[in-house]
Amino acid sequence: MATLKDLRAKFEKIDLSKVFEESVSETKSVIIELVSSQIERGEDYKGDNIGIYEDLKYARRKQNMGSKAPEGVIDLKYTGDFLKRLYLKKYPRNYLIRSFDKKNSILLGTYGPRIFELNQENLDYYINIHLIPTILSKIK
Repeated sequence: MATLKDLRAKFEKIDLSKVFEESVSETKSVIIELVSSQIERGEDYKGDNIGIYEDLKYARRKQNMGSKAPEGVIDLKYTGDFLKRLYLKKYPRNYLIRSFDKKNSILLGTYGPRIFELNQENLDYYINIHLIPTILSKIK
């Protein structure tokens, strides 16, 4: 049976930053899928609409194409290439989600970087269902 001293010695050897980074890396597909689903539903990081189409004919055409966003709500999806090419990039103190698609710069300039952030519900889901269990599995 391990003593508290043994447990402390074990935990002192754990590099929590490394564990966190590895855990995010292992679960990045979940983050990307959650961001993609938000955008498809026309939601920003606050859960608000990304925007409303000004052209009603175009808005109807988008609904007829199977848009998951409410009618008239911008969903940033036409061919799907923008969402299929999402990726997560790690920086020293941050993570950014972007798309390799050629429309990335235009959409980023028009709607801002926060379209790529998880809303609170999705962030809570990611942390509690995916990130924390992954971290715990590494420190046992």
